[in-house]
Parts: sequence; structure tokens; C-alpha cells
Amino acid sequence: MAATLHHPRTATVGEADEEEKKNRKNIKNKRSKRKKKRDKNKNKNKNRNKNKKKKKKEEKKKKEKDKEQEHEKKNKMNKKKKRRKRRRRRKKKKKKKKKKEKEEEKEEEKEEEKEEQEQEEQEEEQEEEEEEEEEEEVKAMLNYKVWSC
Repeated sequence: MAATLHHPRTATVGEADEEEKKNRKNIKNKRSKRKKKRDKNKNKNKNRNKNKKKKKKEEKKKKEKDKEQEHEKKNKMNKKKKRRKRRRRRKKKKKKKKKKEKEEEKEEEKEEEKEEQEQEEQEEEQEEEEEEEEEEEVKAMLNYKVWSC
């Protein structure tokens, strides 16, 4: 009867102890297997999380790098734009200056021509006056001769 207390299937106490040992061993093995599985899963999750973090970090770095490159690109373009603008402005200024100089030269030429014309007119008037004076002198001499005779 004592044997039946340990395990219903076993006939003797020794066999019941062996059975119990086996059961304990099985239970222990199952536990350790479960623990191993759990640990394995934990490690997997840990690694997965690590990788996620790493990936996130890399993505962030990449984004920042791209942003920085974009910024530099924009700056470069803006510098180019400004340079072009300055060049255009300088060109316009130069053109304006040339135009102004040309106009001034034209005005100077016109003034010179006017002065020359005025001078010629004065010379002509002077010549006419001299001729008139000569004629008057000749008339006066003729009159004198006529009167003196």
C-alpha cells in the first residue's frame, strides 16, 4: 500500500523514487529550456531595440547631413545670384556712365559749333563794317575831291 501512495502506477517504492526523479529532471529541463528561450527572446528584443536606435540615430545623422548640404547648396545659389546681381548693377552703371559721357561730349560739340558759328558771324559782321567804313572813306575822299575842285 505504501507504494501506491507515491505513484499509482508503480509497484515498489524504489521505482516510485526513480519516477519522481525523472519527473523532477523533466520539469527542471523544461524550466531551463523555457529560461533559455526567454533569455534568447530577451536578447533578440534587446538587439532589435539596439538596432532600431542605431538606425534612428543614423537616419537622424543622414537627415542633418542632407539638411546641411541643402543649406550649403542654397547659400551657394544665393551667392551666385548676388554676384550676378552685382555684376548686372555694375554693368548698368557703366552703361549709364558711358551714355552720360557721350551726351556730354555731344553737348560740348554743339556748344563748340555754336561758338564757332557765332565767331564766324562776328567776323563777317566785322568785315562788313570794315567794308562799309572803307566805302564811306572812299565816298568821303571822292566828296572831298569833288568839293575841293
